[in-house]
Amino acid sequence: MISALFAKDPRGFICSFEFSGHSGYAEAGQDIVCAGMSTLAQSIIGSLDELLGEAFFSYEIDADNGLIRCRLCHYEKLSREEQIQAKTLMFAAYIGAKQAEEAYSSYIKTRWLQAEAAEDTEA
Repeated sequence: MISALFAKDPRGFICSFEFSGHSGYAEAGQDIVCAGMSTLAQSIIGSLDELLGEAFFSYEIDADNGLIRCRLCHYEKLSREEQIQAKTLMFAAYIGAKQAEEAYSSYIKTRWLQAEAAEDTEA
């Protein structure tokens, strides 16, 4: 099963997500659930990179172990427009994961982590 974890900072903004595990829907290379979740995460990461640059987020992709992590950082240094873009993209990751969970509930579980300290996430 794929675990989709999301965290909000104390202001209520989504500051990070982590997708981990393998869905087990089909064999590797044929698994549309894993491919869809990977595409969702990588699209968000690519969009953050294009719009904000790597100084404002960090990410880790470990395909062999079925892990993708993304975290916003230095949020307060972003312009107002960039803050809106960052919040929108992180919320889009959540919406996409929830929609995938609704369609493939036996293979994906979406959860919230407890709020993270603002000084740790800066998001």
